[in-house]
Amino acid sequence: MLALDSGLLLEDTRAPVSLTDLASLSPARLAVASLRLDVHPLVRQRAHVDFLERRTRYRSSSRRDSQEEPLFDLPLTFLVPGSPTLLSIAHLVLVQFNPHCQSPQAAQAAAELFLQRAAETQDEREGSQAPSRSQTLSIECCRLVRQGMGKEAVGGLALEVTDEALVVTRGGQFLLQVLAEDITAFKYLLASPGARAVADFHCTLEVAALHVGLDKDNTVSDSTLELVIGEFGSGDARFEQLETTVEKWTTSQGFAIQVIQTQPAAENQIPTKRPRSPLLTPPASRSPSEAAQRQDDSAALVPSAAKRRRSDGGPSESKSSRTAQSTAMQSAREGPWRYVGETAAELEWHPGAFVRQLALLQAIAPNANLFLPPVTADDLALLSRQVVRRQLPKLPHRVPDCAPHVNHNAVWRLALENAYRLGPRIDLMTSRLVLLTDEYVDLREYAKIGSKMVDARNAIGVAYHQVLDKVLPIRLAQQNETTRAQVEKLISLVHNMRTDPLFRRTHLLDERGGLIRTVWPTFSEADLGPSVFARFERALADIVEYEASAGAVV
Repeated sequence: MLALDSGLLLEDTRAPVSLTDLASLSPARLAVASLRLDVHPLVRQRAHVDFLERRTRYRSSSRRDSQEEPLFDLPLTFLVPGSPTLLSIAHLVLVQFNPHCQSPQAAQAAAELFLQRAAETQDEREGSQAPSRSQTLSIECCRLVRQGMGKEAVGGLALEVTDEALVVTRGGQFLLQVLAEDITAFKYLLASPGARAVADFHCTLEVAALHVGLDKDNTVSDSTLELVIGEFGSGDARFEQLETTVEKWTTSQGFAIQVIQTQPAAENQIPTKRPRSPLLTPPASRSPSEAAQRQDDSAALVPSAAKRRRSDGGPSESKSSRTAQSTAMQSAREGPWRYVGETAAELEWHPGAFVRQLALLQAIAPNANLFLPPVTADDLALLSRQVVRRQLPKLPHRVPDCAPHVNHNAVWRLALENAYRLGPRIDLMTSRLVLLTDEYVDLREYAKIGSKMVDARNAIGVAYHQVLDKVLPIRLAQQNETTRAQVEKLISLVHNMRTDPLFRRTHLLDERGGLIRTVWPTFSEADLGPSVFARFERALADIVEYEASAGAVV
């Protein structure tokens, strides 16, 4: 299915299509042609019919095995969820043929989302200026660490960044590699080396991986690869290629990226330029006071009860940590608040959904190191509300690149495109216009805040991986025949929460259609076990209290 999805995204959604072309088109191109509004209606209708006729012949053919067509092998009858974002790429294409889809709006939304994602893929391929498929960075040191023990290599080392892996070589000879699909977390440790290097920076990469390949037959499991890149210049093309590649991997593989920046404490330090990387240098706040305010308010999506009460055990003087500026903007519908209404955001993009999943996982695995990126109470209030499509500005299409030599923040771009996901597709250059200029300041601010939900989706994927693939298998192996049944229940529950959008929706929403406010009756002690149930119940009570104090819509 992944190969089919990838192939569909690579289809050229801008190539001209005529009636005479249809007979030579592949099934995928036929299906895509029937979606495209820029194709003549007669051609679209004929492509639609041809696809169904060819599929019928294929499925009744005795030579089906020798002429495999994955798109024809998929059933046309499947459940169409309320949001097309819950569908795979292949199913987005097939909604138009689904006899259970009686809503033209649902079919159109699925088509638009597929065309948007396919066009993004094509934009990225066309916009890539890399002359080769890989870039090489010199590295000072390579350490492979597992369970506190490690091996180190220095001298003559290089890091090659390919489309599929990070490859470390020594003197041109293969040393080890980490495939993108095996990465579970990626961390940049970035620091300026001080006054002696005005435009240089020092970076170490920490890559947590399920497997690190030493050669064709030997791998090291559950380890961390530390790569000391050393000094590099601001705007180094090779380092930017590394960042761009890792950004693509985190989107496809779902691991989290962390950036840790440190500043030297030397006196009379010469101010240094920062790298242009969107990952390593988020834009500064508008003023020092605002920066301090946002830093003070920043916390986990839901802080623990202990953090929200005075040390004497009494309640805090003010339950809400909303800033006056944000509250005023909400009342006046100014700033990013102009784009949201008073209905709750959809489940897959609601901060409350992420924090409830994390609370459940933390209750199941209380000793696991699980996290969500920090947000402020202001951001929680904003992001809990659904974007109102008609209130978004109409953006220009196919504009020239506003800043050819400046990188945009890819995560902000994902958040921007999510806001417009049910409207016209936003191409790459339009996104850059919003993110890199002052033409749409409020929209850029909304994308910046919304990017925290992209980070949250990545982080919750890592949390599911840790609990389902690491914690619970070990716990299961320690059980006897009479106690393993409860752990098997938890494994099944976490697996379904991770992989099944409808199961997740059923267990995160209550009968009123809002996010659950109590553990029972959605979950029972029999489902979770008494201790897990009690921990989740306490955490959920804190979540509900904090959401109310922040003015979130749930």
